[in-house]
Amino acid sequence: YGIDGFIINLNGKNSIENIIGLSFLNELEKYNSENPENPFIYMVSFATQAQWTTEGKIPISIEEDFDYLRKNWFCKYCLRRDGIPCLLIFAYDKVALEYRCIADKIFGKDGLDIIWSSPENAEATNAAYAWVRPYKIENNDFWADTDEASDNYLDEHFINCNRNKALKYIIGGAWPGLNDTLVRWAWSKIFSMRN
Repeated sequence: YGIDGFIINLNGKNSIENIIGLSFLNELEKYNSENPENPFIYMVSFATQAQWTTEGKIPISIEEDFDYLRKNWFCKYCLRRDGIPCLLIFAYDKVALEYRCIADKIFGKDGLDIIWSSPENAEATNAAYAWVRPYKIENNDFWADTDEASDNYLDEHFINCNRNKALKYIIGGAWPGLNDTLVRWAWSKIFSMRN
């Protein structure tokens, strides 16, 4: 179908994304067992919103969430680098060192690749990734110009990645067109795949 894998976003064990995702994961494992020559691979993205009391969920500790991810989400179809599972973390205002310490406790020292969303705050991580967005964002998280192509943001992002000598690799970002009509901070835009 032209797709080899995908990223699934989770906001913790008690989130609706997890409940929906587990059902999806069961179907994925069924498909992969029937199509071993061409399995779908996935990567988990963990938002630090998991520790927020949003969407009616009751948050648990990062340690509990990581242990849950280890037991339930990092199966053989989860993306790995040199056998080590990879986890994207959308950081918001969190400090990477806290997540590294907990990951080392749950997965063993360097047993989890943490891929952080902001390279300037990623001193304890393995990699950084670009969450492609416009360069200018207003204080309320609304995008100042939703038609901006993110060139300035990406330039600054990769300069910051190169400054962080602790990073082993960088994952580029992609924005292949999306429908943001239900996303409050994106001004309800539909982005063309041609852009």
